[in-house]
Amino acid sequence: MALTYKKNTDPKKAPDPARLNYIELAEQLRVQPCTVRYWTRFGCPYEPAGKLRFYNLENVKTWLREQDEKKRAEKAARVNEAA
Repeated sequence: MALTYKKNTDPKKAPDPARLNYIELAEQLRVQPCTVRYWTRFGCPYEPAGKLRFYNLENVKTWLREQDEKKRAEKAARVNEAA
């Protein structure tokens, strides 16, 4: 039996940004849920809770910035190498 997350449809109950499931995180970052699962395979930080994973929005944003900086540095190194 596959685990499924229910989308929060109650407008009065906003999701806690420190404890989001992958669907809520995807909505906050305006990406597809499969993108969050992809990031998770490559080191996106999460908090395991049994078979579930919860994400802290600020930790994920920091991780994404670090990944972007790393890619920029690698690209700059390649450009300098070629010159």
